[in-house]
Amino acid sequence: MEKPEFAMTVEASPDCRVMSLWGPFTMYSVFEFQRVVREDNAALTVVDMGAVPFIDSAALGSLIGAVISAQKAGTQLVLASVTERVRSTLQMTQVDRLFEIAATVDEARSKRR
Repeated sequence: MEKPEFAMTVEASPDCRVMSLWGPFTMYSVFEFQRVVREDNAALTVVDMGAVPFIDSAALGSLIGAVISAQKAGTQLVLASVTERVRSTLQMTQVDRLFEIAATVDEARSKRR
């Protein structure tokens, strides 16, 4: 089975980190995502999902783990630009209430507590 295309970039400043994801977020990309999430304890982490067409259960689990870890660490994780298909997955699984969701990355940055 061929691995689907996935890419991630990270833009970090002292108080905010933006992780931009591209492509299907699946079990093939979970470990890279988790590694990057654990690298830094910025006060605010924004996960830009505007170019993510879908997520699978492994990716959903890693997002849940990331938001719970952020809460325990006293930091904040906000999802931004979530596509309709990903939003539907979050709602169907009833985990959407765990996340702060912003329409844009700029809006997510303004949510910093």
